[in-house]
Amino acid sequence: MSPIQILGKPFLASLLLISSHLFGQNEPFTMRVLANNFSFPWEIVYGPDNNIWTTERTSGKVTLVTPGNGSKKTILTLGSKMVQSAGQDGLLGLALHPLFLTTKPYVFIAYTYASIDATHRLTKIERYTYTVQRNSKAALTNPVTVIDNLPGSNDHNSGRLAVGPDSKLYYSIGDMGAGQFDNSARQNNAQNLSVYEGKILRLNLEPINGSWIPSDNPF
Repeated sequence: MSPIQILGKPFLASLLLISSHLFGQNEPFTMRVLANNFSFPWEIVYGPDNNIWTTERTSGKVTLVTPGNGSKKTILTLGSKMVQSAGQDGLLGLALHPLFLTTKPYVFIAYTYASIDATHRLTKIERYTYTVQRNSKAALTNPVTVIDNLPGSNDHNSGRLAVGPDSKLYYSIGDMGAGQFDNSARQNNAQNLSVYEGKILRLNLEPINGSWIPSDNPF
């Protein structure tokens, strides 16, 4: 009798017992609709200001939701700055500066802004300043380009933004849908270090010596 045969029955019995235990518990959660009528929400971030920040991919809106009462307000609409015509382009990632509540109320967003042809786009990352005006109306103002002319697509943009523990801004670029559907003829460059497609970009949260690109980046 093989070790697999010897161990099989006791292991199976243990697995069934564990599974039964896990599924036998009542989930201590309740569900309610907090806010609705979003236009393809892409990024959802719970901010240090206790607001839920969302990006709407197709409408180009950044929206704040108050968790307590579900109130919803739009603080930015990209409008004609953004290009969106397919299933995975438009307004994508969002990240807040780690000093958002104190000295640097900055918000970073990524979106496709130019259409080269039916499938090829260009993407940029911008930094906005969160302001609350005298009438208590919040808005994102003073856009600053962090980086532009990044590859984009109608498919597999990825487009996620996050701040790392090293206080750098990270951005994921997808493979642009290379090799499938409308992009079947597009070369997959994920393993090619000379191009941005299929990579993680590392950026400064603010320019250092005039550059958004860290001097210690590996490539």
